Amino acid sequence: MHNRDEPSRGGLTAGGHLRAIWPAVLTLLAGVGASIAFYLLLQRGDEQAATYVFGERAKTYIRAVEKVLDANINAVHWAAATIANTATPAEDGFRRYLAAFSGGHSGTLTLMWAPAVTPEDTPSFEQRARELQDGYSIRTTLAGEIQYPTLAVEPLSGHEGLLGYDWASDPETRPYLDYARDSGKTFVISNCAYLKEVLGPTAVLVVRAVGAPPAQLPQASGDAPPPKGYVIGAFRIDNAVDVALALLNQEQVNLHIFDTVAPEGSMAIYSRIAEDGPPAQEVHEDNLLLLRHMNYTGAVEVAPTRRWLFVCTPTKAHLAEAYTWQPLLGLLAGLSLTAVVFQHFLSQIQQRRKAEALVQRRTAELQRTNERLSTEIAARKQFEAEREELLDLLAQSNDTLQHLNERLAISNSDLQDFAVVTSHDLKEPLRKVRVLAGNLRQLLGTASPDRAQEYIELIELCAERMHRLITNILQVSRVTTHGNPFTSVDLSQVARDVVDDLAVRIQETGGTVDLEPLPAVIADPMQMRQLLQNLIDNGLKYGSNGTPPRVRVFGNGSCQTDRCEICVQDEGPGIAPEDAERIFALFQRVSGDPAEDSSGVGLAVCRKIAERHGGSIRVEPAASRGTRFTVVLPAAIPFNTAALHDSGIEAAAGS
Repeated sequence: MHNRDEPSRGGLTAGGHLRAIWPAVLTLLAGVGASIAFYLLLQRGDEQAATYVFGERAKTYIRAVEKVLDANINAVHWAAATIANTATPAEDGFRRYLAAFSGGHSGTLTLMWAPAVTPEDTPSFEQRARELQDGYSIRTTLAGEIQYPTLAVEPLSGHEGLLGYDWASDPETRPYLDYARDSGKTFVISNCAYLKEVLGPTAVLVVRAVGAPPAQLPQASGDAPPPKGYVIGAFRIDNAVDVALALLNQEQVNLHIFDTVAPEGSMAIYSRIAEDGPPAQEVHEDNLLLLRHMNYTGAVEVAPTRRWLFVCTPTKAHLAEAYTWQPLLGLLAGLSLTAVVFQHFLSQIQQRRKAEALVQRRTAELQRTNERLSTEIAARKQFEAEREELLDLLAQSNDTLQHLNERLAISNSDLQDFAVVTSHDLKEPLRKVRVLAGNLRQLLGTASPDRAQEYIELIELCAERMHRLITNILQVSRVTTHGNPFTSVDLSQVARDVVDDLAVRIQETGGTVDLEPLPAVIADPMQMRQLLQNLIDNGLKYGSNGTPPRVRVFGNGSCQTDRCEICVQDEGPGIAPEDAERIFALFQRVSGDPAEDSSGVGLAVCRKIAERHGGSIRVEPAASRGTRFTVVLPAAIPFNTAALHDSGIEAAAGS
C-alpha cells in the first residue's frame, strides 16, 4: 500500500503534479472567461435592438386593442344618451335603438336595456314583455325593491339567457349600478360571474345609467334618485383583441391583460398566447412576476374608474427574427483559440496517466473486496432462508399437534357418551332379565307353564336387544379404531353392491331403489359401503300413505375440485326441524318413529364415517316430499364418467 505523500512512478508528488498543470488551467479559465464576456456583449447588443423593435410593435398592438375597446364603450355611452333624450318608446323600440349601435362592431358587442321596475309594476311589466318574447320572466332574488331586469338584448341570438336577469340582485354588479347612478359615468366590470357563465370567461360588462326615474318610483338610498334604467354592454375581450389584431395581420406578440382596480384574485382577465395555444387561455396574477425579460407594459384607462394593464411578451418567431448568429460565432471563435493555447500545455500533464493507473489498481482491489462481501451476504441470506424454512416446518408441526389434540378431545367426549349410554341403555335390559328370572323362579313351582313360557320369551327378547346394543356400540367404536387405508373408491359400484345385499330387505318391503351416477373419492371402501347401506336401509323403513318405500341415490351436481355431495332421498313422512341434529346422536330416534327395530345407532355411525373422512352429513326436507340425507366428502378425482351408462338402475321387489 502507498501512503498519501508517496511519489508516483514518474517521480512527481500530487503537489508537484498540480504545480505542473496550473498554467494550463489559468490559460483555459482566462480564455473561456474572455469568450463568454465577448458573447454576452454581442448578445446584449442584439437584445437591445430586439427590445426596441418589439416595443414599437407592442405599442401598435395596444393602440389597436384600445381603439376597439373604446369603440365598444362609446357605443354603450351613445346608446344611453340616445335613449335618455328620446321620449319613452314602446318596448320593441329599445331593440331598434340598441341595434343601431351594436351592429357596427363586427358582432363583438352585445347591448341590453334594463329598465327600473317597481314591485307593484312587476306583473304588468312581465305581461308586456311576453308579447315581445315568449316565456319572459324576471329572475331576481330581491323582494320589495326596485329591480333592473333585462328587457331587450341586441343581438338576441345566442344571448337568450340574459333576458329577464335582474342586475340589481347580482352582488357583483349592484355596487357598480349605484356608482353609475350617483356619478353619471360609465363603469366597466370584469368580474361578473353570471356574464362569464353566459358569454365565456373573458366577458366584460359596461354599465351606463339612463335619465331620471319616473315620478311614481320611490327614492333609493344615496345622493341620487334611482335612474330610469341602465344600458348595459357586454363583449368578450378575446373577440375584441382578435378584431384589432386581424387588422395588423401580425402574430408575433403574446398579450396579457390585468385589471389593476379589480379585487385581489380577479385581476388577471385575459391572456393571448400567439404561438402555443388557442387565442384565449387562463392567466394568473403570478404571471406578472414571470414577465421579467423582454416585455412591454402599457396602462389603458378603459373607463374613468377602470385601469387595465397590458403586458406584451415576444413570441419565439419574433426572437428568431431579432437575434443573429454573431454572439454564438464570437463565442465559438474565442473557445477555439482557447483550445489551441490549452493544447500547448497538455504535454505537461502526462503523469496523470500513472495516477489513473494507480486508481484502477485500487479500484480492482475494491471490486475483489466487494465480491467477497457479496459472497458473505449471499451465504447469510441462504442461512436466513433455511432458518425461515425451519420455522415454517415448526409452525406446521404445531398445527398438526393442535389438530391431534382436538381429535383426542373429541374421542374423549365420545368415550364419555359411550359410558353414559352403556350405564343407561344396557342396564335396562339386564334389569328386566333379573326381574323376569325371579318371576320365572316363582312360577316354576306353580301349575302355569304358559305363563312361564311367556317370561322365557321376554328374557330372550331382552337378551337379543342387549346383543344388538353391544354390536352397535362396537360398530361405532370401530369407525375410527378399525378403519382400512384410504384408496380410490367408485361409489357407483359400491351403491350397486349395497342394493344387491339388500335384495331380501327390498323384497320384504316391496320398495324400490333408484341409483344415479356417483363420483369417485379417496376413502375407506368398507366404510363407504356401510355408510350407503345404513342410509338406504333407513330409507326403506318409510313409505308415504301406505305406498311402498322408494329411495333415490344421486349426486346433486355440485361436485367441485375440493368436495362432492352424495344424496339419499326417501318419500317418508319427513323429520321435524327440531330433530334434524338430534337424530345423529347415539341411540337417538325420531319422535313417533314407526320403525320398532330401530336402534338409534345407524345415523350415528354415518356421522362418524363422514367425520373420519373429513366431511359432514346433514338432513333436510326433500324438494317434493320425504327426507334427504346429504353426505359431503372431499373430492379426490374427477367425476366417474364410466358409470354414466348405469344410470336408472332399479332394484324392486322380486328382482
